[in-house]
Amino acid sequence: MAYRVGNYDAKFTAMVVVGMHGNERGVNGIATGLRELAAQGRFTAVDLWIVPAYNPDGLVVNRRQNSRGVDLNRNFPQNWRPLTGNYYAGNQAASEVETHSFMKVLDRARPDLLLSFHQPLNGVDIDTKYPSWSRYVAEGLNLPLKNFNCGGVCSGTMTGWYNARYPGIAMTVEYGAKPDATYMRTYAPRRVAALFQRAGGAS
Repeated sequence: MAYRVGNYDAKFTAMVVVGMHGNERGVNGIATGLRELAAQGRFTAVDLWIVPAYNPDGLVVNRRQNSRGVDLNRNFPQNWRPLTGNYYAGNQAASEVETHSFMKVLDRARPDLLLSFHQPLNGVDIDTKYPSWSRYVAEGLNLPLKNFNCGGVCSGTMTGWYNARYPGIAMTVEYGAKPDATYMRTYAPRRVAALFQRAGGAS
């Protein structure tokens, strides 16, 4: 499910994705906090899409993979490889219903900036097509810049697929293993909202 909030007529479109890995629950509060801010009218310069539970089956059982044992962030048809084990990529690219559904959402929304929140590496990915945006997000969220290149080339990732296909930018943002729940529900969403508003006002 995706929620669309804010100003539908804004020139700047943003998207927040959480819950891609069901065992990374510490970041889930960001989505809740952003919806609360939207109800207060905080997104006047942003057309904002919020995906609060990308992998609902994994969230239910606190597991990285979906119900078919697939790591959804290795299932996209961009540099896909037949990975096994914890990063099992499925029997082929885009084999999962979640992947197909989200590809349709992305084709409709086409965000200028997409932030995919994860744990536990604590940083903002600099290994993306517009490093200046990574620096902007890292400063806004008070997180370090890091290179999340999977030890070489990340295969089958959602951000990689989006960056290769659309003009907007998608990037990975990681918090630590045990982020403070109050911070994630209250302060992190405010930081995200502020950087979106600034970007929207400048677009």
